[in-house]
Amino acid sequence: WEAAVQLLAELRLSTLRLDAQILSSAVSAAAKCGEWEIALSLLRCGAKIDTAVCNAAITACGKGFRWELALSLLPSDYVGYCAAISACEKGFEWQKAVALFEEMLSNEMQPDNFAYNALITCFDRCQEWLRALTWLEMANGYADEATLNAALDALASSGQWERLLELLEASPMKIPGWPNLDSFRTAMLACYREPSTEAWLSCLQLMDEMQKRQLNPGTSEYACAARACGRGSQWLKAFDLSGPDFEEEISNAMTWTLEA
Repeated sequence: WEAAVQLLAELRLSTLRLDAQILSSAVSAAAKCGEWEIALSLLRCGAKIDTAVCNAAITACGKGFRWELALSLLPSDYVGYCAAISACEKGFEWQKAVALFEEMLSNEMQPDNFAYNALITCFDRCQEWLRALTWLEMANGYADEATLNAALDALASSGQWERLLELLEASPMKIPGWPNLDSFRTAMLACYREPSTEAWLSCLQLMDEMQKRQLNPGTSEYACAARACGRGSQWLKAFDLSGPDFEEEISNAMTWTLEA
């Protein structure tokens, strides 16, 4: 981003015209690094500020965890609204995210998977799992793998591991390729974190289902299953796991399992 800003400064000193497209590129470069202060300062360089420039600045403020500044830029198109909703997620402001989504609907903008993903991710961050499920149902027809995984994350972060397993098993919306490896990884971690001694069985069942789907669980999944067995006092079951050999993480997990 520093190079982009330097080029912009040189351009301002030259006789070349500084247009909105060039400014948008510079603001986007700052946004990628979360340099919201630089992004906002570029808006005062004298060039015309169009929708693309404004959206890039909203994204920069969001990545810099300055949701209130992002909203002050007043999104005017679909991309801007999605960026503003994502900014609300960074600030744990799910109510404002919902208000933006509803405002987008009132402006006759049809939300797609990107908008629903941003909103449900916001619910995840704020541990509003019930709202995540409600809006997931509303996203029918627009949801994708990321939308469903965001709902799983919301359930996992709220300790709703049994509901998570129900959603995983139901496989709503019949999206090809879902559940994927990330889905099962989230489910396994949710089961492992559950203090119930019965969660170990769910971990092993998830491992079996992953292999049936040829998703190839990795070292972290085997280690998670082994630790879950240890927590459930099922250390013999841990030795039945046939994962990668001699991996340090699995070795540590097996040691932990025996100690547990």
